[in-house]
Amino acid sequence: MLSAAAIVMLCASTVLAQSTTQTCRPAQVIPLVGVEAAAKITIEPPAPGPLASRGVVVLTYCAENMRVAPVFGPAALAVSPRVGHVHVTVDGAPWHWADASGNPIILQGLRPGKHKVLLELVDANHQPIDRGAVSFEVPANAAEAVPSSQGTTRKDIARHDLSVSGREVIQVLVEFAPGMVAPRHSHPGEEMAYVVEGVLEYQIDGKPPVTLKAGEALFIPAGTMHAARNVGSGKGVELATYIVEKGKPLLTLANREDEQ
Repeated sequence: MLSAAAIVMLCASTVLAQSTTQTCRPAQVIPLVGVEAAAKITIEPPAPGPLASRGVVVLTYCAENMRVAPVFGPAALAVSPRVGHVHVTVDGAPWHWADASGNPIILQGLRPGKHKVLLELVDANHQPIDRGAVSFEVPANAAEAVPSSQGTTRKDIARHDLSVSGREVIQVLVEFAPGMVAPRHSHPGEEMAYVVEGVLEYQIDGKPPVTLKAGEALFIPAGTMHAARNVGSGKGVELATYIVEKGKPLLTLANREDEQ
């Protein structure tokens, strides 16, 4: 599943931060003639109010000379103006998720202390074009304001190619703090979720919620939006096994429009 983490850094003045997106120029909406200007990503520091009071990181970014859109695959590389999305990596984790909404990225649940987030601007085939890193610190008093959301931790157990071309198996151990929610997301392949400890509730799109105790498992079809929540009084632990397409982000968050 995913870590309900947050994103972004920048140690710049407020004036400089405001100028970054104000001067950013998204790609035009009509086909371009000639060589397109280089695409780059511009990131503002997290909004100070939510970060200080609740430990919530709100990251605004701009993809200059690129349209952020949920369009994927090699055929989309010829689209003009160019389209792409962002890959988000928190604290140097070995995994990332893709966001193609173009909306600010909002993360909650990071532990108090210093964090670093990487945003990569990628093309429709997930190849990096530009990147930006943002560092910030979650204050200790913010954790007291949101005691039910202390985040999740993930530990990669195994990753191996399969005999089927272009597929791989990945196993990840995920720990959920009490009350922690992993928001709606999908994977580029099937997932088998096995509850090792605690009680977890799963919500798969189009189906009623399912509550699993330790020793129980759930199959999640490829590309299906789903969410998970720790509904027990203690820690929840899940062993997630993914059979997925190689080269694609392991996790893609639901677009904000889909949540409405």
